[in-house]
Amino acid sequence: MSDFRTRFNEALAAKAISRRELARLSGVHVNTLNNWAGGDVPHPHPTQLRKVAPLLGVSYEWLRTGEETASPAPGVAESSTHYRNAGEAAFDPALMEQVVRLVEDYAKLYRLPLEGTVRVDLMERAYQRCREAGFVGAERVPMSRFQELMKPLADGQNGD
Repeated sequence: MSDFRTRFNEALAAKAISRRELARLSGVHVNTLNNWAGGDVPHPHPTQLRKVAPLLGVSYEWLRTGEETASPAPGVAESSTHYRNAGEAAFDPALMEQVVRLVEDYAKLYRLPLEGTVRVDLMERAYQRCREAGFVGAERVPMSRFQELMKPLADGQNGD
């Protein structure tokens, strides 16, 4: 089993995302991520890991321990392997930036509370739905199309 630092750096490299970009998307301070990458923090706080893991495309449990569990804790995105979508296209920061804004606008529009893992999970699902719909990079995702993509979630359906 690898140590946390190794798993974190491996996941960063696999997603081809910088620590600065990950900090911006997750809300975890870049200095914290730098400390993780350098091995200065061998056991990061679970709340921070839950924000970062979905953006890296890994499960919370794998990032935390190096092992998978049969079923993730409530509110943690499911994953059958530590790399959720092996072979998927590289992480698209421009699309994620757009999704972050759209999710926040969507939450305001529908008065949805966005806190903790709920926020991260919703952003991850929205990002995946936009990718599946063929949106890439800075290509504009119209709010009307975004609402269509998010409708199964708003209706309480998993939609996966």
